[in-house]
Amino acid sequence: MERLKHVNRSNVIRKAMLKGIDRVRAMRASEDMKRLRAKTTGRWSGVEEVRRWRELRR
Repeated sequence: MERLKHVNRSNVIRKAMLKGIDRVRAMRASEDMKRLRAKTTGRWSGVEEVRRWRELRR
């Protein structure tokens, strides 16, 4: 370890842990999106929704 005195080990460990946490968060978000997507029928149209709300404002 004499050769690596310039390496801040706690910083390396912190970065590795944060990277792992980010990966877990991304996987959870992906699973949530898949679950929400499965609940929808796929018949919803964003264009029709915008037009409906615009008509309601008038």
